Amino acid sequence: HGGIRVDEGALTRGQVVALWNYMSQILVELIKGANTLVVINKAVACLDRVGKILDIPTDKKVYTGTIDEGKKAHSLKFDKVTFAYEGSSEPSISDVSFELEEASSLGIIGVTGSGKSTIAKLIAGLYEADSGAVSIDGINVKDIDRANLAREVGLSLQKTKIFTASIRDNITLMRPDITEEDLVRSCDISETRQILAGKEDGLDTVVHSSGSGLSG
Repeated sequence: HGGIRVDEGALTRGQVVALWNYMSQILVELIKGANTLVVINKAVACLDRVGKILDIPTDKKVYTGTIDEGKKAHSLKFDKVTFAYEGSSEPSISDVSFELEEASSLGIIGVTGSGKSTIAKLIAGLYEADSGAVSIDGINVKDIDRANLAREVGLSLQKTKIFTASIRDNITLMRPDITEEDLVRSCDISETRQILAGKEDGLDTVVHSSGSGLSG
């Protein structure tokens, strides 16, 4: 309609251009305002999640048991273990029993949701059994000192996480007690030597959470 109004002499070309510019500026600010509201809503949701994490009671339990860190292998026993996740209507595993001697291994096969990962998490002490007992070297996992347990039990999850840091830091997770010899052995076991051979900085090569820096 601007052209018609100019033809009628009601508006000049400059006024139409100025009106167009003003409307564009107003529209841009409205879009900015809408984006700000979206960001605020996301921030409120994130703040709520952070608050829930901070409200989790601190573990004040006194752990009385330790397993020998000098041993190269440990025994493991599940004794009628039952466990259900919070909010679940039925247990993930029920009345599970098995025993592994030192330096032996066990493969568990099953469909999704059959409890394979649950068993691994119970061994690592991430959860405690609702009934029964999980024992390492005859000591109930729920009584073993958490730091001691973490040093002796390794857990490799299906979905791995890469941190934005050096390959060295991703392997050691910033633990100062891991030696260069441990690092080399870890690379040999995981067969990552050939990847490191192609990197100029070797173990000090920085990778990113998306995995960039590893491919190609």
